[in-house]
Amino acid sequence: MTSRASRALLCALAVALPAPALADLFSPGDLARPHANLEGLSHCTDCHVAGKQLSEERCLECHKELKADVAASKGFHGKLAPDKRACETCHHDHQGRDYQMVEWPQGKKQFDHGARTGFPLRAKHAEADCEKCHDPRRITDPKVKQLLKDQPKRATFLGLPQTCQSCHFDEHRKQLPLTCEKCHDERGFKPAPKFDHAKTEYRLEGKHAKVACDKCHLKQEDGSTAADAFPAPKVAATFVKYKEIPHAACTDCHKDPHQGKFGDNCVKCHTVAGWRVLNNLEKERGFHEKTRFPLRGAHTTVDCKACHAQGRKFRGTPFERCTPCHLDAHWGTIAEAQGIKDPDCTVCHDVESFKPAKFELEQHQKTRFALEGSHKIVGCTLCHTPDPKLAAKVTDAVRKDLKKKGRLELFSAARLPIPQAETCHTCHQDVHDGQFTSGGGKREGKVALASLTGNAAGRCADCHSLDSFHQLKFDHQKDSRFPLTGKHLKVGCEKCHLADAAKVVRYKPLATDCASCHRDIHLGQLAEKKTTRCEKCHVTEDFKKVSFTHAPPFTTFLLEGKHQKLECQKCHPPVQVAPGEMSKRYKPLPRNCAGCHADAHKGAFAGLEPSASGELVKVAANKGKTRCEACHSSESWLEAKFDHSRTGFDLKGQHARAMCQQCHTTGFEKATPRQCAGCHLDVHQGQLGKRCEGCHDESNWRTKFSADAHRTGNFPLSGRHALIPCQQCHLDERDRTFSRATQDCAGCHQQDYQRTALTSMNHQAAGFSTDCRSCHQPFGFSPARFPQHDDCFQISGGPHGAIRCLDCHSTMPSLTTGATCQTGTAACTRCHTHSCDRTDGRHKSVPGYQCKDRKCYECHRFSKGGG
Repeated sequence: MTSRASRALLCALAVALPAPALADLFSPGDLARPHANLEGLSHCTDCHVAGKQLSEERCLECHKELKADVAASKGFHGKLAPDKRACETCHHDHQGRDYQMVEWPQGKKQFDHGARTGFPLRAKHAEADCEKCHDPRRITDPKVKQLLKDQPKRATFLGLPQTCQSCHFDEHRKQLPLTCEKCHDERGFKPAPKFDHAKTEYRLEGKHAKVACDKCHLKQEDGSTAADAFPAPKVAATFVKYKEIPHAACTDCHKDPHQGKFGDNCVKCHTVAGWRVLNNLEKERGFHEKTRFPLRGAHTTVDCKACHAQGRKFRGTPFERCTPCHLDAHWGTIAEAQGIKDPDCTVCHDVESFKPAKFELEQHQKTRFALEGSHKIVGCTLCHTPDPKLAAKVTDAVRKDLKKKGRLELFSAARLPIPQAETCHTCHQDVHDGQFTSGGGKREGKVALASLTGNAAGRCADCHSLDSFHQLKFDHQKDSRFPLTGKHLKVGCEKCHLADAAKVVRYKPLATDCASCHRDIHLGQLAEKKTTRCEKCHVTEDFKKVSFTHAPPFTTFLLEGKHQKLECQKCHPPVQVAPGEMSKRYKPLPRNCAGCHADAHKGAFAGLEPSASGELVKVAANKGKTRCEACHSSESWLEAKFDHSRTGFDLKGQHARAMCQQCHTTGFEKATPRQCAGCHLDVHQGQLGKRCEGCHDESNWRTKFSADAHRTGNFPLSGRHALIPCQQCHLDERDRTFSRATQDCAGCHQQDYQRTALTSMNHQAAGFSTDCRSCHQPFGFSPARFPQHDDCFQISGGPHGAIRCLDCHSTMPSLTTGATCQTGTAACTRCHTHSCDRTDGRHKSVPGYQCKDRKCYECHRFSKGGG
């Protein structure tokens, strides 16, 4: 079957098939069940832009639940690489109704949840089934909830929050803040590895440290949690009480065996080391109350000899400072930072306990590094990390000496005064891997960051906010050499700043030319010195909106006439520029007419140009070339600027509108006849001669044959006949010989002849001939001639020539024309008054005389000179 036949068959099928059948004929396959409502030709453009492939924007018009995440580069879809952002990369369709549009190439268990969604699965989370977390009841995103409301059978993995309480029931029943991660981790709800009782209001010491939690934190009945609560609690009926546990006095937990006889201050005698481990008796302590150093807090439990040199030295024991008794727990680092020899320990510690230190935010704000933003909530140990050099100072000798003196091992390896604390790199790792260093290199894994504006001090705060690392102060318009304009303003940072092989996001150095981010769709055709400067033609507001104009300096090929209205692809078609690469061809392109247009003259004008005389002459420089512009312009191919009048044959009327090929049937180099008969068929078959211009001109084929010209024929036109159209007499238009009229008088005037029956001059009754010309003149139907009347009585001339019939005849009965005259009803005396007495005497000698009207014109006929 030929291609033409195939197309005809397809067209026939398209006409014959109803609309659903048409969709089946051209669709690549049934849509999956979620898209079944989009089946049919009328819905194609819901997903496909006319004439193009699938559109991400069209997908997001329906899937609004994804639009915000994609724009913010969050979640699975937002974190996709640019080259994998097209929806059809993962979600195929037209594969049948039961096709699953969500694919798991390596299976759900192998899905990299951390890298792909930003929420890594660890420990217990890694063991959980996907459906357990991705339960529709856990969804909080309003757009996704609305989606499931509209499509109840829809399954989705979208819309989950990342907070603990969104998946897990609050087992503490609002007793504690919802900052679960401060105590718990993903390994399990119990135990709480991050919880430190020392950071609470009640520090566990001595025997208290070994007491089971449920001894103090008892279970309570839960009367408010519903049985069907979601997420479900581990135990619905009871919960452990953590808040408002009485602990101000020992008797809040312990029964007083003394029944209040010794008061309610148990610590006067007892210690947390054990019930039977007693403090020095008040009797022994009473003496110390009289000294300049009364014992308070933890000092009340210290053995005397620990301070008084084996119990022998009591006087002169220093007490103004802590260091005479206590080892400098910070190994001189504070003293060195403050520039003093012996710092005051009471600034941070008190006599109740060495830990926790009472150094709070208010005190920290007075240091060289006041805490601001997120720094206020950072745990102390995250910045004041253990210093191996300080930890190395706690030697066995030091421990042995402390034990000998009965002192507790109270020291800290944390470096409290932090050198260079003003710079971020002291605590924070350079996530930019040295891209912004003033020297351009790394410093032991941590670097001094340089501002993008060139600040040699290099402060992270130039770009980042202290409230959050992700809150940027960086202004791309002012702080970089690449201001963002147009569509660039809406592009997520990660689109341009990609991660390298070391998974470090690159910020500098980055190329600012378009080709560094965008594929050169012109494949180097417009490159200048191997670089394509896209900005010369394109603007950032819209790639398809170009500033290119078909004029200098862009090009020397000006678009004029019809060229201005052409679509670009008419001249710049898609071609294979490189193996496997298609692009629109922009350069090099032909600049002469023949490069784009077929030679309609088939080479007849190759090497020719019109001369001043209008003749086509050979020009050596044009050998083998057809210079279309010599005759044609870009305004219109049909309106050639060739002056035909120079050939001696001026084109007028219809000739000016005729196609050249209609006259020049065999080409343009051969002369063409100039007579009408050379091009036009003589429809008159030679009977009217060969001078067509005598009756016709170039304006149209219609004749200019006039009444004057008709005089040369055998029927000169005169009177009314000169005013009527030719077709009224020459009815047969197929007869172009005009040798005879197709109508005689009666053929046109038959009705006039018959209408006389209603008048006094009934032609048919009178026997008048249908040869109208015998009585009537072509200049006027009335008055008519009656030549037969002259034989009896002259009326064609003389004094009776202009008299109407009824002026002489009293009545007009039916007339009969014959050889004899009829007196009829003629009444001569109506005009010629006389009396019979007068006329009788005059006519005595006239034979047959009678004094009657009818007798008058028997003698007085005036037909031959007066009678």
